[in-house]
Order: sequence, then C-alpha cells, then structure tokens
Amino acid sequence: MYRTAKRRGFTLVELLVVIFIIGVLVALLMMAVQSAREAARRLTCSNNLKQIALALHVYSDTRRGYLPGYWRTHDKVSEGAVNHPFLTFGWRVETLPPLEMQNLYDQFDFTRSPYDPRNIEATATPMPIFQCPSTPRDISRFVDKASFAEISFGQNDWSGLIPKGVKVPTFDYRGYLTAGWQESPDDPRHQAAWFGADWRNYDMGIDLTIRGYTQFVAFDIPPRLVDVTDGLSSTVLITEEVGVPTHLFADRAEPSVNRMDSMGGPWATGDGRNGLDNIYSRKPINENSLRGLYSFHPGVYAAMCDGAVVFLSEETEWPVVMALMTRAGGERVEVPK
Repeated sequence: MYRTAKRRGFTLVELLVVIFIIGVLVALLMMAVQSAREAARRLTCSNNLKQIALALHVYSDTRRGYLPGYWRTHDKVSEGAVNHPFLTFGWRVETLPPLEMQNLYDQFDFTRSPYDPRNIEATATPMPIFQCPSTPRDISRFVDKASFAEISFGQNDWSGLIPKGVKVPTFDYRGYLTAGWQESPDDPRHQAAWFGADWRNYDMGIDLTIRGYTQFVAFDIPPRLVDVTDGLSSTVLITEEVGVPTHLFADRAEPSVNRMDSMGGPWATGDGRNGLDNIYSRKPINENSLRGLYSFHPGVYAAMCDGAVVFLSEETEWPVVMALMTRAGGERVEVPK
C-alpha cells in the first residue's frame, strides 16, 4: 500500500509577502518608466531651444548680424485693433524658414493681423517646437475667443479677433528686452539680448478713444549679436517661461488666472513681457511665472547667444540670473553647464 505525499500550498502570510514584493517591484518599475519619460521630455525641451537658437543664428547670418525684431509695430492691423505684442507678428515667425517650415511661413500675409481671415489658419497651426513637453496637459496651451474676452486693455473688446471654435497655440520659450522690467531701458547695463539698436517712443497718430493709447515703444528695431559685449556664451538668448498665458505659482496649483495681457498669447505673435521682476519675487526660477522664469523641471533651460543650451537650477539666485540676462552689464558670472 502506497502513501501519497501531501502537497503543501502557500500560507496566507507567504501569499501576502509575495504580493507585497510584486507591488514594490511594480512601483519601482513605474518610477523608472516615469523618470525615463521625463528625461526624454527634458531632452526634447533642450533640443527645442537648441534648434530655435540655431535658427536665429541662421537668420542673423543672412541679415548682417541682426536678429528679428522683438515684435512688429508697423504692420497694418485689422480695423479696431491696437498695435500690441500679441496683436502683431513676433520673432518666432522669422525662425520658420531656418526650421524647415518655409511652407508655413509663406502662408502668412504680413501686411495683415495674425488673426486676419487670411492668416488665422496658419496662426492656429500646432507648433510643438515652441512648447515644452513637460508642461502638464491640464495647463492651457492655447488661446481662443474666451481668452481674448477676459482681457481689458484700452477699453477695447478683443474677443472678435479669434473666430469661435478656433484654438491658437501659445509658446513656452521667450526672449527679453531688459533684465528686469523695473530697470531703466536707457541704461545699457540693464539691456538684454533682444534690446533693439534704437529705443524710442513715437506717436502713431492713433485716436486715444478708439485704440487705447498713442505712445508706445518701437520694438521692431532689430537687435544685433555684436551688441552682446558680455560674451555670447555668457548671455541668455531665449529661455523657458511655460504656461502662457496662465499664471503659475510655486505650489504648482491649477492656475485660474489668464494673464495674456502681460505674458503673451499666440506663438506667432510678440512676447508680452519685457523683463523679469527682480523686485517683488523672492526667487527667479519656478516661483511665479508672471515675475520670473518658470518650467516643470527642477529649473529651466536657457539657450545662450552662442547657441549652447544650459540648465539653471531652482537654487540659482537673482544676481546670477540678472547677470546672465544682461548683454552689456560687465558682470563676471560662472555659466552653469
């Protein structure tokens, strides 16, 4: 008579231990996958800035050393609209041919507003190269009719500029006219890379009651790389300020404030802000997108005037950032790698 061996199964404790180990391994795997994805997004962001900087150099090489104007103040704009940075074409449009997007560039009629029926389709073209892929999807990446309806500038209703149902992509990379918007632009020590060769106020002869104002600064005077006397490798050309036109804060809370009036709007238009606010903001990076640089990395990427891309950590202090922003301040600063 044979006795069969009794098969021993898992105890409840053993089963729970195995499940716990598998859960830990899965969590570690998910963390590794997320880390790899973010590393890929950061690489894409850095590459975007690199390509844009190289495109600006190509433009400069064919324009006797000049960069594009910050934004155009001489375009004929649609009836009822004012000459304002996000109502006229900006410098990003001029990078399209070097970025191998000549066909898109040729679709624009530069004698008209970016929102003119002849231009709105091209203005609404998605432009991933001007947006950081690390910015969460719940952050608005476009402006539409409702976005313009929230703006009050010069007592004008701008909601009619964008047709209903059209969403126009915004941008995450910008340049600056001055290091700090509290600083005097007449002082060369405060001027940034995009400061034009001639800064002047002039009268456009626009009826104040219709257009909102008559005096403003001519931003379409082209800047020159030769004016960057601090050194091309020591001066910021373009950097990250993500989430335009939403106002983002250090706690990364979901934004609810549309600051298109002071931050900017569609990618094809001009930058809305001239400089950083080094007076009312404690930190220059990732604290307040309206006053400083901002991204969803632990710092921001910046393309220097020589085309190199560097990373500025969140711990970078105001004096370092301001020194990197000025083109002729004479500061001595160690450029991050």
